[in-house]
Amino acid sequence: MKLTPDHWFFACHFITNPIMPGCLGLDGTWQLGGFLLQWMGGRGAEGMATGLNKLKLRGKILPTAKLVEYRVDVKRPSIRPDKSYIAVNATVKCDGAPVYMLEDLIVFVAPAEKQA
Repeated sequence: MKLTPDHWFFACHFITNPIMPGCLGLDGTWQLGGFLLQWMGGRGAEGMATGLNKLKLRGKILPTAKLVEYRVDVKRPSIRPDKSYIAVNATVKCDGAPVYMLEDLIVFVAPAEKQA
């Protein structure tokens, strides 16, 4: 993702000390995990981020940043008709330097619950 100082989150996240919210980095990795799960054949109407074992925050993403990179490495996929999940490790880099390291992010998809 290419960044510019006028991205919406810089104006509202710590007005006197603008940084990209860490939750955007975390959510982006969960979304990539969900994308990979569906790409690998996991199907369902309801998806959910269900777990995270370890999170290390080692830096800030400032308005001066030029590029944020998301990388996910698949650890455990499980593709089943009733429920599929994927566990990944992920790294978010800012201008080449790791700023967030995540272990065992888990995303699952399952068929929608039938309404009674």
